[in-house]
Amino acid sequence: MTRPKRKPAPVRRIDGVKHVIAAAVAANEAVKAILPPPAPARPLRERLPDERKGVTRRFHVRAGGENVKVYVTVGRYPDGRIGEVFLKVDRQGTLASGALDAVALAISVGLQYGIPLGAFVDKFVGMRFEPAGFTGDNDDRYRTCTSVLDLVARYLRDLEEERVGGGGRR
Repeated sequence: MTRPKRKPAPVRRIDGVKHVIAAAVAANEAVKAILPPPAPARPLRERLPDERKGVTRRFHVRAGGENVKVYVTVGRYPDGRIGEVFLKVDRQGTLASGALDAVALAISVGLQYGIPLGAFVDKFVGMRFEPAGFTGDNDDRYRTCTSVLDLVARYLRDLEEERVGGGGRR
């Protein structure tokens, strides 16, 4: 394939000096026609180290005569940021257990790709579904919940506020 010959750019004299007038827009369009479009930037995942600090917290949600145990395990980066979340319910194999595992995995991967924890907390605080109700927790912040995700989101929010010096909500 042969390339077409280019026409020389127009020349204009200004104060005795030759200046090549090339329209920036025309040059930009020519470059766009030749080069392929740039590939979108791929986000980077910041994985946690193999050995990391973490904390596990147990909650009891009492609803409809049932006592559901929920275990929240939080893994942290060396600088203290939350980097992973695991949720376990005492009823293994149930739909609720599988759904909570999936939500925890999505939160963990999102955090590792740089999504702020607050984005998840804002969506989950106040979410309503069963089991919900009285927890009987000794900490007033967690005495009641509107769902397991509401309880977990408030706990994660308070952990992060304690890390950055806010002391958590009381």
